[in-house]
Amino acid sequence: FEGEGCIREEPSYRIPAIIDNSVLEEALEKIPLTTKAFKAKVDNPPFLNLRNGVKLECLHGQHRVLAAKE
Repeated sequence: FEGEGCIREEPSYRIPAIIDNSVLEEALEKIPLTTKAFKAKVDNPPFLNLRNGVKLECLHGQHRVLAAKE
């Protein structure tokens, strides 16, 4: 992981998560991007800069989260 970094283009490396609509809209305003345009970028999603303290509920992939922390 440290040598190559995160290969975010590979869909199998992504972790699906639930995000509150207001948090998503706030993050998209910074890019700027509409919610519809964001959802259309499934193959290459942009980075979202979330405000401090925001937590997302991961649907699965917790082993990837733990590996990334190491």
